[in-house]
Amino acid sequence: MTAEGPMTGASPNDATEQSVVYYFNCTRGWPLPRTCNILSLLARTMGTPNKKMRNADQPPLISVYPPEPRGLFPFRLLGTGIVQARGHEVIQRRGYDRCTTELVLAGEGHVEVNGFSCRVRAGDVYILQKGSDHLYCPERRNPYRKIFFVVDGLLMEQIFSAYGLTSVYHVPPCGVQPLFEAMHSLHKQRGAQVHRRAALIFHQIVAQFHERLIGEGMGYPPDVLLMKQYLDEHVEAVVRLRDLCRLVGKSEAHIIRTFKRTVGKTPYEYLLARRLALAELMLTDTPLSVKAIAERLAFTDEYYFSNFFRQRSGRSPRAYRRHSRGLGATR
Repeated sequence: MTAEGPMTGASPNDATEQSVVYYFNCTRGWPLPRTCNILSLLARTMGTPNKKMRNADQPPLISVYPPEPRGLFPFRLLGTGIVQARGHEVIQRRGYDRCTTELVLAGEGHVEVNGFSCRVRAGDVYILQKGSDHLYCPERRNPYRKIFFVVDGLLMEQIFSAYGLTSVYHVPPCGVQPLFEAMHSLHKQRGAQVHRRAALIFHQIVAQFHERLIGEGMGYPPDVLLMKQYLDEHVEAVVRLRDLCRLVGKSEAHIIRTFKRTVGKTPYEYLLARRLALAELMLTDTPLSVKAIAERLAFTDEYYFSNFFRQRSGRSPRAYRRHSRGLGATR
């Protein structure tokens, strides 16, 4: 059990005054209730805890942190962990009641948050924002290993808001692994100061996200960032150029020119690339028919989608599906 949700195959090995520590190999989930007795819930879902002792020098894979005694500090660290996912695991939630931030250490996976979707690899960070609907899963043949933390509180929301990152769900590699490790190492601390230290580390992490995404010389101009986020969030919708014009208050010629200069593609080319990536994921990891995928990605029909997919990937959708599942394929 962690703040992410109940864990399949967990084996609790230690409980300290400061945190409750569990070992497991993968996550699976529904959100943990806001108030619950961790140990009693563990007993109901997993049976009697295993009393086997662990090496004191071995860091726990998962730590769940108790609240500050007075409950007055506006930031709470709910949990931290390092996990190795299994290829068949899929986690889906609606109206998430906290925020989880995960750094991929190795392997690959797929993330969808509020309509945005992307494939993540080593070094990438994805953010499951509070209030979001999301789904995430490892790549079957190369499942990710990741380090994460789960937080909540008004201060958490204000920090995201202050840096303009409330609608950001993916951050490319930006050197934050030492900060994630520092957050995870708080299981060694005791008392209410844990949450205050966690808030400082969290602020450092978000500031580094900001620098990577929109800092001077490292990110996108505000108009381009706004258009890119809009396209990321509407991959499965019909998007017209005039929608982007209304969004940023600029002419079609201006937005095409500035977007291509910054991103390297026109808005339409960028949207098609995002749809192709999502189509590849659906063909690999879902039972959806080619027709259903075409409809979901707002293509006119499955024949137009199939021609588009073949031109971009070199294979038909059905051949790609067979190849990705190791079944062999023809063109």
